[in-house]
Amino acid sequence: MSNSLVKSLSEAEQYVNTINSKLSCKVATTANITLSGTQTIDGISISENERVLVKDQSTGSENGIYICSSGGWFRSTDMNSNETCRPNSFVFVEEGSTNADKMFQLTTNSDIILDTTSLTFAEYGGGG
Repeated sequence: MSNSLVKSLSEAEQYVNTINSKLSCKVATTANITLSGTQTIDGISISENERVLVKDQSTGSENGIYICSSGGWFRSTDMNSNETCRPNSFVFVEEGSTNADKMFQLTTNSDIILDTTSLTFAEYGGGG
């Protein structure tokens, strides 16, 4: 006889264990950008320390969630390692002419090696 209170996980519990929500981002990119300095993205001026979903880089391994900086941008702490950048991660976008009130999901399903694996984000659902 097993000494476990839980015999097996329900489908709902298994699903919850696979999702990985992230803090919302102010904007999401609509094109390839330079990952440095303050700039306008999707019609919104971005200031230092604001979160940006970068999803349209020509080099897909540069995609992810970044913190804007007057110098070089850096990856946000909730998506800056192989452990925190997981398949099916999702993030809401707050503002923008194109991407406001939308949710994006990381659809890369392979083992992720940050700065090597091409990361692909897709809009989830119908938006706001």
